[in-house]
Amino acid sequence: SVQIRNRAGLGGNLVNASPAADSAIPLLVCDARLEIVGPDGTRQLAVEKFFRGPGKTALAPGELITTVWIPIPPRGFVPFFHKVGKRKALTIAIASIGAIARVENNTIAAIRIAAGSVASTPIRLRTTEGLLTGAQLTPDLIVRARESASAEVSPIDDIRGSAEYRRTVIGDLLGRFLEELKSG
Repeated sequence: SVQIRNRAGLGGNLVNASPAADSAIPLLVCDARLEIVGPDGTRQLAVEKFFRGPGKTALAPGELITTVWIPIPPRGFVPFFHKVGKRKALTIAIASIGAIARVENNTIAAIRIAAGSVASTPIRLRTTEGLLTGAQLTPDLIVRARESASAEVSPIDDIRGSAEYRRTVIGDLLGRFLEELKSG
């Protein structure tokens, strides 16, 4: 919401450690790093290693995030982010996905994919990334990537949606991104 965006910080969204944290997805995709300061000094940690479980982080007592380092992807990468929720505003994601990819001659030269609300923490879909990297962008590959992404997540059933629905949504959203890449 406008109120939250004008008062809250990116670090606070991360420290909350919600599996549905919207900001975690693009940070994972960009391989962001955190600078953490505490009684024992300063340290850096990859965002991917920060989340330990719902509401749990790698912060030790007395530590706080002071800086979020976000590497800018090189030219030629296409970004994607989409979340599914029950409302248009102030919604908690039922499932979300973010990705960046570079396509050269209809081949996926590089891709990074992250998902939220489909595991105990926001996660990178590394198996699906491996399947896609270096592959020709064909309809068959898109089907296999959707299946891979759906299999790679481990969602729960809760009041917002079933685990099976979340698996389906993650596959569908990745398929949408890959179709967009294919159509140029």
